[in-house]
Amino acid sequence: MSQRILLAFFILVPSLIGCATGASRETGTNQPTYLEQVESLPEPQDENQRRRMCGQLRAEIARMQNAATYFRADPNLGIYAQMASRRNIAALEAKAAEFRCSAAFAERNAPSGINACIAACRANTSRSPDQCFDACNR
Repeated sequence: MSQRILLAFFILVPSLIGCATGASRETGTNQPTYLEQVESLPEPQDENQRRRMCGQLRAEIARMQNAATYFRADPNLGIYAQMASRRNIAALEAKAAEFRCSAAFAERNAPSGINACIAACRANTSRSPDQCFDACNR
């Protein structure tokens, strides 16, 4: 049963902005908001479920980060999408902490986008670290 809930959660996740700003059950609608869906995720029953759930949470966080980056270029939607994405990421990270996912997340220490950009800039150009930081932070 919990696998069905997880599958439904990750397949039927509402769109980034609609779910973050949508009405909740408290206002009379049938569809829970994204935040309500994250809050209602069941506690994993064993280590395999915990790892699977942590992986799914990590993937969802990455999807939200990508969505925020994608919408950043749009002056009309950009700020709202970023706000919604940050709120959703915070909820996902809180749920990941509740499920003790920090160990699962720490196993894959990928450099942040800005750190990877700075490293590539330093390796491929003669720019200073500050120049690379400025170039990567545009």
